[in-house]
Amino acid sequence: MKKALVLLLFISCLALTGCEKPDPAVAFTPTLPAVSPTVLLRYPTPTLTLTPTPAPTRGNTSYQLNGVFFVMPECLSAAPAVSVVPAVLPDPNAGPLMVFPQHRQIVLDRYPLQEKYFIPLIRVFPVAEFEAMSEMSADRISRMREVLADQTIEPKNTIPLLPGYSMMQVFQAQVKFLETTNVHGIRWLTELAQYSAPVNNRDLFYSFQGMTMDGEYWVSVMLPVNAAYLQESWDSTEVPATGLAFPPPGSTILKQELESYYTLMLRLLNNTPDAGFTPALDCLDQLVSSIAVSD
Repeated sequence: MKKALVLLLFISCLALTGCEKPDPAVAFTPTLPAVSPTVLLRYPTPTLTLTPTPAPTRGNTSYQLNGVFFVMPECLSAAPAVSVVPAVLPDPNAGPLMVFPQHRQIVLDRYPLQEKYFIPLIRVFPVAEFEAMSEMSADRISRMREVLADQTIEPKNTIPLLPGYSMMQVFQAQVKFLETTNVHGIRWLTELAQYSAPVNNRDLFYSFQGMTMDGEYWVSVMLPVNAAYLQESWDSTEVPATGLAFPPPGSTILKQELESYYTLMLRLLNNTPDAGFTPALDCLDQLVSSIAVSD
């Protein structure tokens, strides 16, 4: 049913494909607060320094799965399972599809959050093969090279994410550069949608996107994250007392209300300490900051 709605929205609005969420009354892409191009979008001050790889502590477990090394921190204690995912090649007769080369994928079983929009994944893609598959993937890889070289993010640009989903990043919060023994990249919080979606605990996820130092592999990490002040799902009618209510459809000033909602929500997300999320962001940073990749 979801794919059918995707095709229907693609034909009817000539935009990106949809998902299993209703078409909004007013399509809107939120305008984030204006900041300097050399400053990360973070309150109250940006974090620009690289995070060193943390030393393993008692209770941490080291893994080496098909050339992907990492330390599962005691604060997470998930069970990783590795597999090799076959390539999905571009097909001009099949319409818009997510494409990617054959790659290594690690699913984190027993992750603290279950039944979210994304399952917890670590994926390692060969850059040269991915870059040759489409203009979109080539553009995102090129942009990531520039971002990692400059160590800055321009707020007007979305952070490159692979594979390419048929949805847009609604916002970018808690942006931070991370560096491991042979991988460098960016982590942040976001959710993907085709319209102005409320920030919610079903769709919110922690993303790390980066490349190995030699440029041969792209590392993509997507891990569900929750916050106590967020509504449970995009269609929830109840909002926690400490949260923000999403503007109702049909308002005569919906655009202004949406912009205010995203501005305030972004500030709330950015001012939440790492321990205010589940799992804690510094715990997920420990996992990501231990990743190393070999052939």
